[in-house]
Amino acid sequence: MEALVVLSILSIAAAAVAPNLFAWRANMRLQSTINELLGELHSAKSLAAKHNTTVSVEFEPAESRYKITYVDSGGHPVALKREALPPELRIDSAHPDYTLDNHRLTFTSRGGASPGTLVVSHLGGKNKKIVISSIGKIRTGN
Repeated sequence: MEALVVLSILSIAAAAVAPNLFAWRANMRLQSTINELLGELHSAKSLAAKHNTTVSVEFEPAESRYKITYVDSGGHPVALKREALPPELRIDSAHPDYTLDNHRLTFTSRGGASPGTLVVSHLGGKNKKIVISSIGKIRTGN
């Protein structure tokens, strides 16, 4: 009888904790992805300055993917990276704060950028923003 009482108490405790655990995991996945995107954008900006070229980051909201490219000295596009977001995350181009023209960011060799706001949302509804200014400043927003 005592074992049955202990098992029922553990079951109730697990049922109470499980939703919080899933929400925590989703928030950590969203924050991790935002941090990864911030790193990619900073790398793209640095690469543009280092190679005296324009680096583009193109987002594909329908597939929740992005790619980073630049044009070499011969005028040929060179793909640097192509990544997909984790399945439970998406590039939220329908969000009112999403302002990327043609789903694209560009970084110039002088440190400037095409300004805009990228929004990444979790299927649970929470979202995070990355804001890029025309002077190339990259920051997160809520």
